[in-house]
Amino acid sequence: MLVTIPNLVLAYVVAFVSGLSIASSLLLPWSMLPDVVDHFRLLNPHAKGPETIFYSSYVFFTKMSAGVGLGISAASLEFAGYKPGMCRQSSTVILTLKILIGAVPAILIVIGLSILLFYPITEKSRKETEFALELLR
Repeated sequence: MLVTIPNLVLAYVVAFVSGLSIASSLLLPWSMLPDVVDHFRLLNPHAKGPETIFYSSYVFFTKMSAGVGLGISAASLEFAGYKPGMCRQSSTVILTLKILIGAVPAILIVIGLSILLFYPITEKSRKETEFALELLR
C-alpha cells in the first residue's frame, strides 16, 4: 500500500498505524499470558508449574501459524504463476503479492483484535484473582 501512496506524509501516517496494529497483535498475547496463567492457577490450585504448558503452547502455535502462512503464501504465488529469477512478473503475481502483503494481514489483525474484545479477564476480575492468589499463598 505504501508504494501506491504518492504523498510522503500520508505514507508515514499509514506506516505508523500499521506499526501500531502489528505491535498490538504481537504484544497483546504476551501481556495476556500471565493473567491466563493466574486464572488457571486459581481454578486449579493443586496443579504444579502450569506456566510451561501455556508459554510453550503459545510459542508452538505461533510457529505453526507462521509455517502455515508461509505455505499458503507459496501456494498462492505458485497458482498465480510466479517464476523465480525473473525480473518481470505477471500482473496476477503482482496482485497476489499485494493481497498477501496488505489485505490478508489487515483482515487477520482486525479479526484477532475483535476476538480480544470478548476477552473474559477484566481489570476487576484480574484484581480479584490477584487477591485470591495472595490468600492461597
